[in-house]
Amino acid sequence: KQGDEEEKEEEEEEDPSPFALPDTAAEYPLWLLCLPWYATFTVTVPDCGKAGKEGWYLVSFGMSVFWISAISYGMVDAAANVGCILDVPEVIMGTLVLAAGTSVPDALASIGVAKNGFGDMAVANAVGSNVFDIWLGLGLPWLVILPSRGGFEEVSTRMLWPSIFILAGVLAVYYISVALNSFKLVKQHGYMYLTVYALFVVYSIVGVWRLDIYELKKDAVAVAVNATNATATR
Repeated sequence: KQGDEEEKEEEEEEDPSPFALPDTAAEYPLWLLCLPWYATFTVTVPDCGKAGKEGWYLVSFGMSVFWISAISYGMVDAAANVGCILDVPEVIMGTLVLAAGTSVPDALASIGVAKNGFGDMAVANAVGSNVFDIWLGLGLPWLVILPSRGGFEEVSTRMLWPSIFILAGVLAVYYISVALNSFKLVKQHGYMYLTVYALFVVYSIVGVWRLDIYELKKDAVAVAVNATNATATR
């Protein structure tokens, strides 16, 4: 019994309650901002880690997927509105803002498993999440939406080939850098990857947005004109 009590105390220390008051005044704003979400998730998502609730894992998984979908939809809608107000192309909002927002959980998961000594799992998570995003993340939405839009959707190709070459270049840089070090990841790789991403951010903001090297604004104007004409025809 004493051993069980010690284990419970250790679990409580490792997993503190999100409803506990912060230790410092500086933490209160973020805590108050997150408090409604804490309450919502606590009520709607069963904690399968607690005794007696192990069989609720399917409900927990389903509710987690529901909340991720709902929050992602809100994030996409908010990003689109902010981009429209600031005159930022949708491509930039997608590749920088939305991609970063949806990839943060993947990054945290990779950090967690890497700290536990599962480096292969961290790498597989990064690669697998991109495969999932491309095939299911694009396939499922188009499968659901396209039937209500006449069966097809016009997509600008000005950024398509550059994006494909950038993705292929990223994979090549990753593979070559790891191969040259006998397939061992070291701290210097982290600095190099962050530098490459910083260059991509500069390219997206300066080249694609400010200099408009792919003339995305012309495409946006053409889409708006076509939408206006279609509405007038109806």
